[in-house]
Amino acid sequence: MSAGLPALARELSLPCYDDALPAHDEFHANRVRTVALRLADDCEENVDRNTLSAVAWLHDVGRPQERSGAIDDHDRWDADESGNLLEAEAVPTDDIETVEHCIRTHSIRSSSPEPEMLEAKLLFDGDKLDATGAVGIVRLACIVGERAGRAGERYAVIDDSSVLGPETSGVPDISLLREWATARLDALYTEPGRRLGASRWEFMHRFFLGSRTNSEPKGSADAAIGMAFENRRRPRAESAIRRGSPVEPGRRRATRRRCPRTGFSPGRGRSPDHSAGAPPLRSVRRAGQRCRRR
Repeated sequence: MSAGLPALARELSLPCYDDALPAHDEFHANRVRTVALRLADDCEENVDRNTLSAVAWLHDVGRPQERSGAIDDHDRWDADESGNLLEAEAVPTDDIETVEHCIRTHSIRSSSPEPEMLEAKLLFDGDKLDATGAVGIVRLACIVGERAGRAGERYAVIDDSSVLGPETSGVPDISLLREWATARLDALYTEPGRRLGASRWEFMHRFFLGSRTNSEPKGSADAAIGMAFENRRRPRAESAIRRGSPVEPGRRRATRRRCPRTGFSPGRGRSPDHSAGAPPLRSVRRAGQRCRRR
């Protein structure tokens, strides 16, 4: 595929994201592109990186239309719209068909067809991995907000809904984010994607454990585990303060300049070598004053 296709796809896609919300905007598209190319580097098979980069930019151009209710299935609309945009730019038909296949198969919905090309599988994995790790937690929370706004009512709470009593225990809570993340991790196609997903899940698991302990009674076993994890690593500066170190965090211990004639630091106090014939303290101070005047 042409080396100029990624830049063209980026240029064509950006206006489509003008009305996008944070979970599916141009920054999401760029992160998917970055992760998908990273996965491609770890693949044993050859990957058309130009195709992969292009479809990453175009894969969510219909999200604003779906959110507004203008379309029902953004992945099919994305594929058709991307094909139309590329055809208007005289992109070869074979390349357009490849782009359309990758985009049409990138969704996790049951109605989405299975990806057949490696590039399509890498796009799928890159898209799903953007819902994992630290950024993934934020994105999933944004999606909760989007769906709540679309429905005009509370969709879920970002907490343990049972802590406020039985009247809220039936509301979907932060466990929904865990379910969404694990569903995406279980659906990954490529081995590099599964490896990256496993490392990102470690962070998410710690986050979900911490969010649970924040809602637990102080003396509970899970709360104790959470506190132990939080206290496992303490900043070095904080440790220095607890030990009574006079050094302020982020600053080096001050060093005194020594007199070039005597080798002593003026005003520092008695030399440790005074008993071995070093000059008396008064002489040292006077010598230091002479050095400073010079």
